[in-house]
Amino acid sequence: MSHMPKLDGAPINLAALREHSRQELMAALDSVSSPEGGPGKALVLDPALSGPLGLIAEVKEFKEHGVEKIYHLLAEPLVSDSRALLFFVRPTIELAERVAAQVQQLERARAEGGGARRSYHIFFVPRRSMVCERVLQEEGVYGLVTVREFGAQLIPLEDDVLSLEQPCFKELFLDDDRTVLYSVAAGVMKLQAMFGLIPIVRGKGDRAQQVLSMNLTLTLTLTFTLTLTLALTLTLTLTLTLTLTLTLTLTLTLSRCSRCCSRCGAASRQRASCPAASSLARSAAYCSSTAMSTWRAPRDPHPTPHPHPHPHPHPDPTPTPTLTQTQTP
Repeated sequence: MSHMPKLDGAPINLAALREHSRQELMAALDSVSSPEGGPGKALVLDPALSGPLGLIAEVKEFKEHGVEKIYHLLAEPLVSDSRALLFFVRPTIELAERVAAQVQQLERARAEGGGARRSYHIFFVPRRSMVCERVLQEEGVYGLVTVREFGAQLIPLEDDVLSLEQPCFKELFLDDDRTVLYSVAAGVMKLQAMFGLIPIVRGKGDRAQQVLSMNLTLTLTLTFTLTLTLALTLTLTLTLTLTLTLTLTLTLTLSRCSRCCSRCGAASRQRASCPAASSLARSAAYCSSTAMSTWRAPRDPHPTPHPHPHPHPHPDPTPTPTLTQTQTP
């Protein structure tokens, strides 16, 4: 692996950019758990990626995160007793076929020797490819591997030089594969996300103009996404505030009702337990029942005889007063 530059005289903090890439690389290594009771993780590198990864992290840092052995991905069969293999390769058909051949060879050796089962993890750098995944499916190893990506875009080489460290002349000009242009635009976006908007971006040629167009599209997409996220966040905040207000109002109302009910219940229990109140209530009830039983309506001294010996079967429509006044002669 290559020696990392110091980057002390860079016009911007390129060391922070390298540290961000290092953290992403270590997170990718930590995403694969080390097997128990056997050899740890083994790293199988595309030879073209050995130098760029050496510009991001040192060998001792790989070992600190569980990597015990480092191999190069070659055409020769890979011999390893590690139970977790991590392949870091570029997204090309040739390398996908080579990885598939290594997985098939290791699985045949395990079946013949009865060894422990292995786990295979493929990290495409800088991003995964559907074409490569289709190759893995056709080779019959897609179900045995876990496909991921490690998005290392621009790597600091010097204080004023950033590079993708990705050979692309054949793919771009002969095969008309513009994948690398997207990687350049994504690298520029990463710089802007860390250090702010770049006011002046210059390029030379049609490919550079395509990168600028992609960068503008990514910027507009990111701006729209951030605006929508901010609007949703404000809406959610307003909803939570309204919900909290209603909850507090309901809690206050229930608290008041509880205090009123407590007071009413205490007053009722106090009246029920007071002997004087109970005696007064019984006295009032006795007086009321006595008055109702001893009260009689006054009689008329001169009653008017009924014209018929028997009452009329139909009642008089005019109601007869219950109480009559006595006339003084």
